[in-house]
Amino acid sequence: MEYALLQAVFLPLLLSPLAYIIGRRVGHTAATWFTFGLLLYCTILVITASIDGTYEEHYPWTELFGEFGFLLDGLAAPFAIMIYNTCVILQALHAPQISGVFQRASTKNCLSK
Repeated sequence: MEYALLQAVFLPLLLSPLAYIIGRRVGHTAATWFTFGLLLYCTILVITASIDGTYEEHYPWTELFGEFGFLLDGLAAPFAIMIYNTCVILQALHAPQISGVFQRASTKNCLSK
């Protein structure tokens, strides 16, 4: 898979403003599912990249700094997989609580008016 680690690192960072916009325009449920799908995709990328052993990606940066790269070896892979799995599980488990927070906040705002 090409650019797997680059996608796994930068997609959540670059698409977080989109998740915010989805949450404001469509609703928090759609933003929750969007974020869950994105984190699940990144988790699958890290797992598939670590199956074959050591996985490296290198990108040319500038002549002054040389190359920029990612390395997923036997030491980094378990930690990366645990972190991504924890994020996916927390996102899935806290989705109902997030909707309850928004419902309580909207009820509180209605009562105070």
